[in-house]
Amino acid sequence: MDWYSIVKFLHVVSAILWVGGGFVLFLLGVLAERAGNIEDKLQAMRASGQLGGRFFAPMSMLTLIFGLVMCGFWVGFTELWIVIGLVGYATTFSIGMLIFKPTGERMGAMVAEQGVTPAVLAIGQRMMRWARLD
Repeated sequence: MDWYSIVKFLHVVSAILWVGGGFVLFLLGVLAERAGNIEDKLQAMRASGQLGGRFFAPMSMLTLIFGLVMCGFWVGFTELWIVIGLVGYATTFSIGMLIFKPTGERMGAMVAEQGVTPAVLAIGQRMMRWARLD
């Protein structure tokens, strides 16, 4: 096995873990929302908050790093699909860092201070809308 195959394998594995994990959390939130189950919805939001910095951010960074290594050494940056991938990465990373992270932290503080209130649930609904876009 050559270096390109190893780097490509690591790129694909990290992308599967990142995107697949995000999809599963999104799906859990949607199912809880449709069922009207507030506790399940809160559990999905807690899991998103806990896994965001510990799992999703590192997996997204590894996906980017392995992709950049492949492009830098072997493929180049001129293909349209690579540019689209980089724009997509920048978009989803920005949504995560600028919307999900601060909103999740604010929700956590509100729940710790006041408990589960309609305001917390409304913030969770807004996060779900962003998650659909993401």
